[in-house]
Order: sequence, then C-alpha cells, then structure tokens
Amino acid sequence: MTIDWPNTGDRVAGDYLGHPFEGKVTGVGFEAEPLGRRYAIRFDAPIDVSRSKLMTNPRQNVRAVIAPEGVSIDGKGRPDGIMTLRRA
Repeated sequence: MTIDWPNTGDRVAGDYLGHPFEGKVTGVGFEAEPLGRRYAIRFDAPIDVSRSKLMTNPRQNVRAVIAPEGVSIDGKGRPDGIMTLRRA
C-alpha cells in the first residue's frame, strides 16, 4: 500500500509514539527521496510523550521522514515505529 502523499496545509491523522493524533502538515521536504518525504506536522492538541509519571513532555510540532507505506523511517530507510501518517 502506498500513501496518498499529503501536501502542506492538508489535514492528517495517525499515531505518534503510540498516541493517536490529528493535525496539519506545516512543511514537506523531498531531500529523503526516494526513501520517503520529510514531514513537519502540527498536532491539534499537544501529546505528552513522557514515560515518567513525575514529569510531562508535551509535543505539538514534530518532524519525521515518512516512507511510501505511511510509516516513519530512520536514516537507512528502516521503519522506526515513531509515527504513522495518513490523510484525515
């Protein structure tokens, strides 16, 4: 399955570190082609990505390289499990 590549300004949804999100694409970079595209996403609501009960680490703006399958990848093109992305 290949992702329907979102463009800047498009609404998107997915999971970030296991947390569901909806948001908006704020930037798209093509420097990672042909492995994927670099996306900047602004979540509608911050996501607390801290694993500690003693502190919080809210994220609202994130970046990730997304493969054609809609999953984030590392620098060698391997899925890293950080983000999934699709059009909302």
